[in-house]
Amino acid sequence: MYEKYRLQLLAVVQTILVLLVILAAGFISRFFLIALAIYFIGESIQFAVNMAQARKQQVELLEKIRILRLNAEKYRVEKKLVQNELEVTKSYLDATTSELHSWIEVAQSKVSIKDEGLVKKSFTQAEIQKIVSKSVFFRSSFRKSNEREQQ
Repeated sequence: MYEKYRLQLLAVVQTILVLLVILAAGFISRFFLIALAIYFIGESIQFAVNMAQARKQQVELLEKIRILRLNAEKYRVEKKLVQNELEVTKSYLDATTSELHSWIEVAQSKVSIKDEGLVKKSFTQAEIQKIVSKSVFFRSSFRKSNEREQQ
């Protein structure tokens, strides 16, 4: 803001100097007077051009700042959405994991007794897959029955 007034004051001082040069024409040759007037007029024009360019750059920078702020807000919102989705997925995985553990515990409780005591049976991949598929089957059956009840 101060810069604007300083530049206006500079333009006024230049104009006054031009007028003083014109008044001093009796003491200075006409050629020098014309050259000095042309110089001051050129400086005033250059000053006006520089002011216009500075204002244009200022507007462009303000627009870039506005766009950056909008992008930052957009990314904050997207980050919150991704975090919410991640939490939902994590809770679903925790529930599924606990359900699988319960199925494994049930299966382990059905292990046969051999010789002198309880022998833990190590499950094969096929047996674990069977337990998981039963879990998925019962879960989907439960969902379907809930959907039927809601309809």
